[in-house]
Amino acid sequence: MDPLHQALLAAAVLLVAVCVRQGYVRKARVQYSVTKRKLELRYRTFVASLSAKWRVVAKLLPHVLFFALSFEVLFWLPDSTTNVLGSRALFSLLSVGYPLMHTIRVIRHKRFNLKHDKSTPPTSKAGCTRQLITKFDKACIPGDEWRAYEASLKYWVIWSFAVCLTSIITLVLPTFVTSYCKVPLLLCNVSLVWMHSSFTRGDIALYALLSPLISPHASRLYERKAAVDAEADERTNFLMRILVSFGVVPERHVYLAKDLWSQGPALFGLIFMFTPGFVTSRGCLLMAFGFPAYATIGVLSEKRTRRYEWWLAYYCVAIMTDYLITAIGDEVKWLPLYYHVKLLVMMWLQFPYFQGAERLFNASFSSVFIDPEFKNE
Repeated sequence: MDPLHQALLAAAVLLVAVCVRQGYVRKARVQYSVTKRKLELRYRTFVASLSAKWRVVAKLLPHVLFFALSFEVLFWLPDSTTNVLGSRALFSLLSVGYPLMHTIRVIRHKRFNLKHDKSTPPTSKAGCTRQLITKFDKACIPGDEWRAYEASLKYWVIWSFAVCLTSIITLVLPTFVTSYCKVPLLLCNVSLVWMHSSFTRGDIALYALLSPLISPHASRLYERKAAVDAEADERTNFLMRILVSFGVVPERHVYLAKDLWSQGPALFGLIFMFTPGFVTSRGCLLMAFGFPAYATIGVLSEKRTRRYEWWLAYYCVAIMTDYLITAIGDEVKWLPLYYHVKLLVMMWLQFPYFQGAERLFNASFSSVFIDPEFKNE
């Protein structure tokens, strides 16, 4: 590289470092979020003011425009660029890599940034940024606190459904049939971009279509009045509340018992311990991702926010564990009961009684990320 280009590169790096250090990047991100949220609120108001038929057209229009523009751009791109966009590496990044990083970022933001922003008083240096954050809070949609968690959970439900469906199809249909039914990776990558886009929100739209098919009761919101809940609690949970109030039974154990009861059907996965290896391999996917997806739909439909972070942590740990076991599987797959051991590992991660995924995630999380409060001290 000649000296002129070296100087330009050094100046560009220095400019970026100064912008990040002075907080210009943060201000730009907050301003972008405020503008996008205001436009989204106006668009929702506009859609709500339309009639039923035009409302459907207004909701479908962004998705139709996205795919039309995408395939129009792909038609004029050179073959070398199209080959890169249709590569398996990009597919792995969009389907697993980026969603994992985004999920961990969402959890980190919920654990650290929101708590830090609420506990830290505004300073004169960050006055402009604080004003933008205040505008952002005013522009937020009601119930927006858990929106990022719900969006991540909805994507992992769709991903789990696709993985389980693919494994079942490959088990039932012969290889010469499935070889003719392969979906082009380019189309898959375009669909993944559509799902991750903040303007189209394809994952939420696809979840709204698929969740009633996976769980017939997913569209029901169990919203009961506080008075009814109080009366029901007095009738059914009187003894339990007495034990909790006197400290005989910790409240955490009560939540654990409820979660274990909800996970009870997963015990039927032990049936795969007595099946051949090729069946148990599919059973691993069904129990590791299929049943959690079904349970997550129930959690989302009932708005049990207490379980949101637990399921996100489980998906992060389970996916990385599955990829790790699959990576070493070529070397140790010949061992007897290989898939049966994998099934037990996945069930250990999933069950609330063991809390395997939560323990591993919290240990890794605390080892990588630093709480801003301790950092300032």
